[in-house]
Amino acid sequence: MGELMNERIIEIILYLINQIRKDIPIESIDVKGLASNGYTDAEIGMAFSWIADRAVFGTEADATRSPRSFRILHDTERMLFRTEAYGYLLLMMQIGLLNEGEFEMIINRAQHGGYQALGVPEVKELVSSLLAESGDVSFGGSRLMLNSHDTVH
Repeated sequence: MGELMNERIIEIILYLINQIRKDIPIESIDVKGLASNGYTDAEIGMAFSWIADRAVFGTEADATRSPRSFRILHDTERMLFRTEAYGYLLLMMQIGLLNEGEFEMIINRAQHGGYQALGVPEVKELVSSLLAESGDVSFGGSRLMLNSHDTVH
């Protein structure tokens, strides 16, 4: 259930970022469509929270972080992912859901799992699984899920 929850929140984050990139102010984004597609208020709230935290903490972190390198897949790695799935993986890095180490972990899992030509649904599952396993899914100071020992104030 945790993996599905993470995957759903990732989808909402992608939707919200897409709207923001269209120059729609965050407070003007219409979320009624998300709710009518079955996303809960809690999931939508978590996605907004992640984006808000990223806006506050991301600028500081981005200033101190070394420039991101661009990872070229070698031939055997290229066979692991369909073009759109690799694009999805790059998007996850671009928006900060995955760091370079996690990106490599996804590639390693695909290799060791014996996969070939993974599509977007399979990559979403790998990303969601990786984020759920960490237990403390950190995105610039926030997490997608609360741990059992966390307190909400």
